[in-house]
Amino acid sequence: MKEALAANPERIATLLTEAQRELAEERAAMAHGTNDTANAFAVGTSSNHAHDNSAAAGAAAENSTVTAAAASCDVDATLAAHNALRALHGGNALVWSDECAAAAAQCAAACGARGAMEHSHYSEFKHGQNIYYSSEPRYATEAAAVQMWYDEVNDPGHDHAIIAMQTGTGHYTQVVWRGTTHVGMARDASGCFVVANYSPPGNVEGLFARNVLAEGVAPPTNEIDDVALRASGESVVATRKSSLAGGAADAAEAAEAALTAATIESILRAAPHMRDAAAAALDDAALKVTLTYRPGSLELKVEEMVEGGGRSCRIQSSSWSA
Repeated sequence: MKEALAANPERIATLLTEAQRELAEERAAMAHGTNDTANAFAVGTSSNHAHDNSAAAGAAAENSTVTAAAASCDVDATLAAHNALRALHGGNALVWSDECAAAAAQCAAACGARGAMEHSHYSEFKHGQNIYYSSEPRYATEAAAVQMWYDEVNDPGHDHAIIAMQTGTGHYTQVVWRGTTHVGMARDASGCFVVANYSPPGNVEGLFARNVLAEGVAPPTNEIDDVALRASGESVVATRKSSLAGGAADAAEAAEAALTAATIESILRAAPHMRDAAAAALDDAALKVTLTYRPGSLELKVEEMVEGGGRSCRIQSSSWSA
């Protein structure tokens, strides 16, 4: 073989060129890494998407051997990488979640075992999830992974005028999703696969308008604080009163309506699933409309006069992943 190659300098040149090309491609992969497509979650159903800690604990126990092949990322580095970018888009600072980190570790270990990126260990925890890969572990840092996910805003590019999930930018939207409050991040034993799990999950259809803001755009004023409501277990109630006799609202009712207008506007921004129904009711001056908002659900109560002097009441509700 050596003699054949020595007698064929053109073949040697071709082999050298191919080797140089393969080396360049490998270096590019080391420097830039790759990532998989983010997962979106369906909404608008009546199912409860709150965390089931008992189920999560059971899943974690079943996967203890898999998790041993992965380890959590650095907490400070994970939070710093996310929060610096989220601040550009009006997002709150994320808090570390051991539950998210444990689930991410299971996914990272599974990716490492199969040698490929594949989403897992998120649906049973009601998490969002991003995955990153680099063939060179030293490039698979927390900052590199988060930055690559975020850079989808420019390549392929996210159009913030389109209020919906867009092809190729699901990692970016999850990183900046304003409704997400917790993150946990882990890498597999090789250090090449990095996985982040998020709670509550982002990329929820119908909620992009309030959760994915362009850089520098201020969050809406008088916005409902979902984080505080979740922590307190309380709700926000806004009532637009009108004359149930069908006439114009009196001065006291008009004043109360004015006081709740900003709150009603905020509720409708927070719950676009019921915007049309609520707006139609609010446009009818003969109705008394009460909106009760909790993270993940909205109840619309409409009261009106009926023949004979009585009142009718109809209630409509909607729930989603909050």
